[in-house]
Amino acid sequence: MESEPVICVICNDITDEKTIKFTPTTLKKSKSILKIRKLHGLKYNDVSLPGQVNDTSGYHVKCYKNFLAVMKKYHQSEPSTSSNLPTSSSDLSNTSTSSEDTSVSEISDKLCVFCQKKWKLVKCKFQNLPPVSTAEAFHSSQTKDLVQVLKAFGDNNELYEKIIKTTSPLVYYHNSCKSIAIHTLQSEMKVMKSPQKKNWRYYHQQAFNEMKIFISEEVITKKRCFSFTYLCKYYAELLEEVLKKHNEEYADYNFSTQRFEARILKRFKEIKIIKIDNKNYIALKDYLIDDKVC
Repeated sequence: MESEPVICVICNDITDEKTIKFTPTTLKKSKSILKIRKLHGLKYNDVSLPGQVNDTSGYHVKCYKNFLAVMKKYHQSEPSTSSNLPTSSSDLSNTSTSSEDTSVSEISDKLCVFCQKKWKLVKCKFQNLPPVSTAEAFHSSQTKDLVQVLKAFGDNNELYEKIIKTTSPLVYYHNSCKSIAIHTLQSEMKVMKSPQKKNWRYYHQQAFNEMKIFISEEVITKKRCFSFTYLCKYYAELLEEVLKKHNEEYADYNFSTQRFEARILKRFKEIKIIKIDNKNYIALKDYLIDDKVC
């Protein structure tokens, strides 16, 4: 008498693809995943799993892979089930070991810590995920540069937090993803550590800040009057001091007397320009003209 075929309970289709019978371990894992899918209304939440292991219920490798692929955020509300993962191909099938069985046994754990994907296509070739122990990942010379970069960003760095908090004895990453991460983070660190190049606007602003203090004290508080020519010369001296502090050469500093005058009048509404003998003076609007102008 011919035995009944093993049906994939995930797709419920009879195909030429090999169907693997459930083992107690894989069935327990599947029930845990199904519980999460039902809780969050995810795809495959209507899969009907057998109550116990039998000779007619099983799964296709591809279907099982898709069924186990639940985003990590949905696992947060459930107890960790990593210890229930099958550890060898013998747990997947009562038949001989195959490469397909091995790929399914740890499929939910083998994700790149950077891109969260198993496979990555680089130059028309798929990069695999060689297992690296967590201890080796943090202390080997190959990854030392990466860890140093991550630590430099502090404990609040999302990627660094993700790695140091992992409870898995193994960590996986694509070499290309690691290289990109190192380059990106080091570039950002270089920008953070190197002071930004100061431009002329910055230098002029520093000098004008000093000029504002001078006008506030001498013109407004003490009610003195100064020639505009004097203020221009004094501003040039202030600018030269600012440049020296930043180790910049004092050369053509693109100084506009018209712009300088406009900035003063815009900043101080209570002062005005007074013309005496074709010379401009700056004083309070209620200033009385006499011979004591500077």
